[in-house]
Amino acid sequence: MERTFQHRVMVTEWAAIILFAAVAFYWLWFRTNAVYVVFGAVFVVMTIIATDRAVNSEYRLTDDGRLIVRRGRFGRRKIIRLDGISDVRIMPLAFRLGSFVLIECKDGKVVSLQPGNIDSFVKAVRKQGGLNND
Repeated sequence: MERTFQHRVMVTEWAAIILFAAVAFYWLWFRTNAVYVVFGAVFVVMTIIATDRAVNSEYRLTDDGRLIVRRGRFGRRKIIRLDGISDVRIMPLAFRLGSFVLIECKDGKVVSLQPGNIDSFVKAVRKQGGLNND
């Protein structure tokens, strides 16, 4: 059975979105030359991308043993084979503001995810990937 997990928006993501929006507002408000307008436009685009990633990211476990990571509408899909995962664990964020899931692949790559229901996500990945439930 295919399962979809929504992304959980963390405090750090909201802080980045607010910071990008504030900097864009500043550069566009005090536009004494063209450079300020360009910087303002760049930060508007960064705000849109950060908001898109925070709101529209999702993680899908498919029946054929794949984890599909979609990081917003503008981001690229990342496909991870569940049989290529060596470890899945829950890690704390800086200053204990939350936690995230760290996936270690057998080829040495590492992927971090922030699903809404972390425990359910980790159990599903371990079950479908054939990992032991430590």
